[in-house]
Amino acid sequence: MTLCAVAKKLINNMLVVNRHRRFTAVDVLCDPFVLTVGDSEPVGEQLDELRSCRRLELEHRAKQHRLASKNGGITRRG
Repeated sequence: MTLCAVAKKLINNMLVVNRHRRFTAVDVLCDPFVLTVGDSEPVGEQLDELRSCRRLELEHRAKQHRLASKNGGITRRG
């Protein structure tokens, strides 16, 4: 897939009208185009591992943020 095709795929997924099918912020930040900063083609297994780690980290941060919102903004780091 060319760089242009990777970028178009990301944009198309961000513009989906159905909110259940549209990319979330985590999906966007885990997209190959974002992970490679648009500089190069995605690199198979290495990219899959990077996406997986990024997704786990972002989902953890989102969970902490939701908990902090429920607790009036007080969070524990860790």
